[in-house]
Amino acid sequence: MVQVNRNAMSNNTFKSRVKKDFKRNKELYLLVLPVVIFYLLFCYKPMYGVIIAFKNFNPSQGILGSQWVGLKYFKVFF
Repeated sequence: MVQVNRNAMSNNTFKSRVKKDFKRNKELYLLVLPVVIFYLLFCYKPMYGVIIAFKNFNPSQGILGSQWVGLKYFKVFF
């Protein structure tokens, strides 16, 4: 009995199916690309600024340089 590595075989066929699908539907993927870029820029990129709520924000240090305080200000607020 011959044993076949199913993971390697399924991974190879998956990659080939994706390539074939992309080649076949290239125009549709290009049509969706502006919508994806829009959502990345205007929905997910602003989420970076949400971490200001968990920091002792200092404009001179920036968002990443400011000290992390966690839920301290939420506890004070509530």
